[in-house]
Amino acid sequence: DTGNEDVDLGTHISKASLKGQNVLNSNELKQLYDKGFYISKIVWRSKKGTTIDADIYEFEAQFSDAETREQFSYLAKGFYSYKESGGGYVKSRKGISAIQERELNQLIERSASNILSNI
Repeated sequence: DTGNEDVDLGTHISKASLKGQNVLNSNELKQLYDKGFYISKIVWRSKKGTTIDADIYEFEAQFSDAETREQFSYLAKGFYSYKESGGGYVKSRKGISAIQERELNQLIERSASNILSNI
């Protein structure tokens, strides 16, 4: 090789990260699925209840071993409390107690069970 020629080594992407609203319905994700990609970790936020001032909880689910898609785990990461003065939510996430975590995990498991029974 003389070093004067451009060598095309091709492109290899082994991981991708998508962030935003409605990512699961995006064309970008559908294109990645078509190329053999799969979700190995996901973070989402959800309100507990339907009131305007309900706290927003953040969750994470992932495969500990993404390559083999084994050792699935989920975790309630914390919550964003509603600001009474002026509305909106605080910017920094707060931790949750062991009791709250157990409660939230039970809700996740119950929802997952309901979804599986509907499939």
